[in-house]
Formats: sequence, structure tokens, C-alpha cells
Amino acid sequence: KVQEARNLDREIAEFRGTRERQLQEQYMRMRKDIVEDIMKTVTRK
Repeated sequence: KVQEARNLDREIAEFRGTRERQLQEQYMRMRKDIVEDIMKTVTRK
């Protein structure tokens, strides 16, 4: 039982870390796209 709980805890931690990295990458891509859009608009004027 204890080993099962530890394994589950480890799996949850791995999932959380993976998801956090995915969200961070998504955030950075979105931010980059927004900055590019702003720069395009500014340089056009």
C-alpha cells in the first residue's frame, strides 16, 4: 500500500511537471505572437 501511494504520488508529480512545462511553452508562444503583432502594427505606422 505504501509503495502504491508513493508510485501514485510520483506519477502525479511527473504529470504536474509535464503539464506546467506545456502551459509555460504555450504561454511563451502566445506572448511571442502578441509581441510580433504589436511590432508589425507599430512599424506600419
